[in-house]
Amino acid sequence: MKKLTILFIVGIFYVSCLDLNAETTEKLLSDCRPVTQAKVTNSGAVEMNADFESGFCWGAFATIDQMLMAIDAATRRPIFGVCLPKEHTRYQMIAIFVRYAEKHPERYNDDSPWVAFDAAREAFPCSKK
Repeated sequence: MKKLTILFIVGIFYVSCLDLNAETTEKLLSDCRPVTQAKVTNSGAVEMNADFESGFCWGAFATIDQMLMAIDAATRRPIFGVCLPKEHTRYQMIAIFVRYAEKHPERYNDDSPWVAFDAAREAFPCSKK
């Protein structure tokens, strides 16, 4: 629980910083497109370019993924309304973001984390209980 709390705080800090100097969806899309073209080995390892942009994309989705797994303590439901399957991968989340962003060019100037959350919500909605 302590680890989840720390990750959530780091994630909120990440999003807060992005709001001050937001990475646009267009920029993150540009950084992430090459990652979706990377080779994935049989073991699931991703062999992507060792450049700043690919690393930024990979790191951004490490944070986004952790935030999407945050659970409301009172309701035991995901805070962002995304029910990720246990077997999801970061590569999969990046591909979902890229596909969603390409379908929604009107959101290119939006802050990238919020678009990533919407993309994940569309792909993995929680059932209404």
